[in-house]
Amino acid sequence: MKKKRLLLFYLFIYFSTYFSIFSQDIVFEYKNIPLKNQKGEILRLGSAGGFNSPQIYSIDLDLDSKEDLVIFDRSNYRFLTFLAKNNQYEYAPQFEKIFPTCQGWIVLIDVDNDGLKDIFTNNFFLGVSIYKQKKIENKVKFDLFIEEIQTKKTDILYTLNIPLTDIPAIVDIDNDGDLDIITFEYWQGKNIELHENITPKNNKEKLLFKQKTSCWANLHEGLECGEFYFENCEKPKGKGGGEVLFSGLTKDAHAGSTIHLFDVNGDKKLDILIGDAACQNLYVFLNEGNNQKPKFKKMTTNFPISKPIQTFNFPAIFFLDVDFDAKIDMLVAPNLFISKNNKVNFSKSLHFYKNTGSNQKPNYQFICDNFLQNEMIDIGENAKVRFEKDSLMVEPKTGDELVENDGKISQIFFEDFDGDGEIDSLLVHKKGFITCQNKILIQNLGQNPFITLKDYNQDKKLDIFIGTSGGGVQYYENTSKNWQLQTELSTDKKMIKVRNKTNGRLFLKKINHQQIYVNIFINAQQFTPIDISDVPEGKYEWILEKENGIKLIDFWEFKK
Repeated sequence: MKKKRLLLFYLFIYFSTYFSIFSQDIVFEYKNIPLKNQKGEILRLGSAGGFNSPQIYSIDLDLDSKEDLVIFDRSNYRFLTFLAKNNQYEYAPQFEKIFPTCQGWIVLIDVDNDGLKDIFTNNFFLGVSIYKQKKIENKVKFDLFIEEIQTKKTDILYTLNIPLTDIPAIVDIDNDGDLDIITFEYWQGKNIELHENITPKNNKEKLLFKQKTSCWANLHEGLECGEFYFENCEKPKGKGGGEVLFSGLTKDAHAGSTIHLFDVNGDKKLDILIGDAACQNLYVFLNEGNNQKPKFKKMTTNFPISKPIQTFNFPAIFFLDVDFDAKIDMLVAPNLFISKNNKVNFSKSLHFYKNTGSNQKPNYQFICDNFLQNEMIDIGENAKVRFEKDSLMVEPKTGDELVENDGKISQIFFEDFDGDGEIDSLLVHKKGFITCQNKILIQNLGQNPFITLKDYNQDKKLDIFIGTSGGGVQYYENTSKNWQLQTELSTDKKMIKVRNKTNGRLFLKKINHQQIYVNIFINAQQFTPIDISDVPEGKYEWILEKENGIKLIDFWEFKK
């Protein structure tokens, strides 16, 4: 259960990774600020922003031949990227922008055997899209490859639909060198379908699948948690058909399921692991047949034996090496969009099981319930940030502060962000981006960010602190250039051309002197020539008096 009390974190001025997002003259840069928790421990990933329902995969982001991490948080459609450096992970948000907009689920796997992992994901019509990874100018890029996967049933070609709630298994089940798809059938979710890849080997521009069976492995799911049946699920007997393995809590008919195929006992046969919505257990079926003709007779929830997975509703499971020992570890997360009534603690939502055995004979030992989260601010979900003097206060939003579903804008700020004497309007969009004058300044913030402004580094420009829906904090420094007059001096230093983006009367006077050498009106965006042949050497002030009475000052040193 998430704690409702206020959390206080002290800020440490230490800037590491950063990247820029531009909109005209207003610029904000993300900067990682390690923070201290209440125990006085410095959080290395302090301002990474937190996450709720992570789907985690390995990928080489910076093309250094080392596997980095990407997390897709299904609760707010946000990607988080981490680079592997010196056997630890560094938050690297500059790579988040390479990923497409996704919803529901992603599976990261190589679709065309080119050594680069591609993205399978739900499209916005509940079909399945594929984005292919490419290397362009030594950078990773994802391009849309297939908008909707098509599959055949008899001679009819139709769109393969997978619910947003689910995560399918995408694996080469028949060992023919291409990827097949195993998923619960769309409408009722009782039976498991196998869509076999039948793409001709010489066709690299398309993919074609065929529904080989709607009753894969004769595995049939009932209406209660842990209720599974075998034997002829296409013609079920009684409620489910065949032998019932377990009966427990009642759940909605296919509110959602995750499927993963992995050899969990090292017998070189793919076993099936299923997580169900509204059910806490992970259901593991050991394969007593083979991959082409799987046979399941037993189901266990006692996996792994060291600490069985039964912590939160709707578990999803991921296998990848995250501790740099070349052994495939196991991570478990809730596959939820929201945490109803805080039944799931989203501040501890990525459980790490270390493989202490080998890849051939794995042995999973529980290490922690907050992998990566233990190095960042993460109070659960829907964080709010504010300041008390120089201390950042991070707390859950109250009911009044939670953003409603109607409307697109959650916050508006009217401030001079770039120091040009004009008031700018900054709009915070509920879908996780910030704009000014219809230009995107910051994006990929997750759903319903909560913004607080403060001149944190005391440079007389307002910076942005963000309380994220992932329960964390992000900091963006305002690196906009202060007002500066554009000048071009002639080679003989007798004329100067000046330009500013707004109209105004321009004066030139020596610093700490009263004499005015230039008094002229300049037009916006136009170079205005000025005779300075009578201006002596020295240090000067350009003073632009705008039409609204605001004066802007820029400094100039003149040498003949």
